[in-house]
Amino acid sequence: MIDEETGEITAEHPVIAPWRKKDEWQQPGPILKVAGHTAYVTDAENRKLVAVDLETGATVLEEDLEFAPVEMAVVTGEPESMTPGQGAGHEGESHEGHDH
Repeated sequence: MIDEETGEITAEHPVIAPWRKKDEWQQPGPILKVAGHTAYVTDAENRKLVAVDLETGATVLEEDLEFAPVEMAVVTGEPESMTPGQGAGHEGESHEGHDH
């Protein structure tokens, strides 16, 4: 974990074995996604998905996969927060001539 203001490493939670970049960039490698207080990490070489509680460092999930993942999305069921100007894409515009 990294302090956003100082850039200092404040905690480390080893999840998968150290990994080196492949010669071919298209080859699967680890993926990290965070949702709330949980980090989801793929281990492409060992075909695993690991979830870690970022507050405790405890592994809360470890699943074998049938494939080496190359992409990942985490869906929580909660909407992502929107910054001003995001949304329907027409803020401040006339809605004449089209429906939403």
